[in-house]
Amino acid sequence: HEKPAAELHVVLALFSTGPVGISDLVNNTNYSLLSRIVAADGTLLAPERPATAIDSTFMLPSPLKGGFAYQSCGVEGRSHVFISFKMEKAFEVPWHDFYPRIDG
Repeated sequence: HEKPAAELHVVLALFSTGPVGISDLVNNTNYSLLSRIVAADGTLLAPERPATAIDSTFMLPSPLKGGFAYQSCGVEGRSHVFISFKMEKAFEVPWHDFYPRIDG
């Protein structure tokens, strides 16, 4: 993948919790990028649940204004990870976009 999108593609693939393919050209694998998604024992890092679009995505009009935002959680929902891109401006994530829910 082209440099600007390669990191985003890796993050989205990881957070899908599905298969992650390496599609670099032969003899052109980005080992630096690859090493950031694999544990020392070779296990692929992954969240507890696949990333899903945040609820605010479906609001009309969308507060994301053409951007994308996804959320996943860590072990037993004790941590949350948000992934966003193509955002026109900063977006404050409201409590209802956290899953599992947190107290608002």
